[in-house]
Amino acid sequence: MPLYRGSVVRGQAKVIIQMQSTAIPLGIAAETNPLTQLAGLQLLGLLHSYKDCSMTTTTKRLLAASALIALATQLHAEPEFLNSGSVLPTNLPFSEAVVVGETVYLSGQIGNMPGTLTLAEGGIAGETKQVMENIKTSLNAHDLGLENLVKCTVMLADIGEWGAFNDVYKTYFAEGRFPARAAFGANGLAVGARVEVDCVGAK
Repeated sequence: MPLYRGSVVRGQAKVIIQMQSTAIPLGIAAETNPLTQLAGLQLLGLLHSYKDCSMTTTTKRLLAASALIALATQLHAEPEFLNSGSVLPTNLPFSEAVVVGETVYLSGQIGNMPGTLTLAEGGIAGETKQVMENIKTSLNAHDLGLENLVKCTVMLADIGEWGAFNDVYKTYFAEGRFPARAAFGANGLAVGARVEVDCVGAK
């Protein structure tokens, strides 16, 4: 009996887990959402990889079912739009953070003093410190911490200050526990900031 069968039909990722003699369809509604379609295809690839693993058939089926349930929960979760007002005014046209399932998307933070759009003094070092403090404050406001971050994107007005940025940035994480990251030079950050960092976290 095959472990699974899968297909993508009219934008809907469908996977059927074969549990003993009963086929249990667990559909992931995608409609026209390309992200959901991609997630469904990724799941099918994951299930396919189980075929060659040295696990019992029962274990493979349980893992496949668990993966489906986790993905379905994530895809059907309603987004939460969060604004604590602890760092930036709440009347700006973006949310401080958006939570979808177990994933937390943080808006980019610059080195502004909390409650204002005035940048911290001290050049790149001063602004980087304030950026990281602002990220930490935003996370703490929603019962999370820097340890929940899994990916950050760094935008620098002068890529030549990458090293000076790193000197401050790395002090906010335990050694060997740095989020995945990308960094690039940018022209014209908000309110003349030297650095902006946006992050993705996991609960």
